[in-house]
Amino acid sequence: MYDMRGTLLSTVATTGLCAVLLAGLPAGLLLGGTSPAAAQENVAKEARLLALEGKFQAASDLLEAAPQDVQQDAKLRMQLGDMALKWARRKDGQEKVPGLIFARGQFAAAAEIRPGDVDAATAAVETALDLIDIQIEAKQPTRAKEHAVWAVKVGEAVLEGGANTVDLRLAVAKAHDQHAKLSHKVRDFDSIVADYGRSADLLVSCADEAKKPA
Repeated sequence: MYDMRGTLLSTVATTGLCAVLLAGLPAGLLLGGTSPAAAQENVAKEARLLALEGKFQAASDLLEAAPQDVQQDAKLRMQLGDMALKWARRKDGQEKVPGLIFARGQFAAAAEIRPGDVDAATAAVETALDLIDIQIEAKQPTRAKEHAVWAVKVGEAVLEGGANTVDLRLAVAKAHDQHAKLSHKVRDFDSIVADYGRSADLLVSCADEAKKPA
């Protein structure tokens, strides 16, 4: 009788564990009758902690396996970006890069989830600008230009979508300026002219409103 009951309990436990894994949640979060909402909050807390500790791959893996409600939580994405920035501030030079790249991605994800979220879009572009500065200082112009291309693409897409603030326009203007400076002076001449022209237009458009020098 004991053996049969033990086998039954083992089967039930195994089946429940598989269901948890298939749902994309860490198994321990739902044991003991934890509600789905509480389990999702536990996932969010764990992701924030991983980001703060600089374990960005682990945080990404956790998010990838999480339910859609967690993945599509713009507020959580912003929090993860902020955690990564806090981590990066404790580092110097190239050591900051993993945190800045993770933060940039989280801010961009938040902007994609909420297309009208100007704060998320601005944070994404400004973080990319920080990456450009670091790579320029490290004499890595190719990597710096990759970040500039990303910043211009994302920033312009957000502006075209209707988001429009002084800080965002200033950030996109600087991205164009950096892209121009990092481009080949002969081969990319037309692109350089276009970048400087766009940067100037953006700066002029917010010269009277800007809190920061335009």
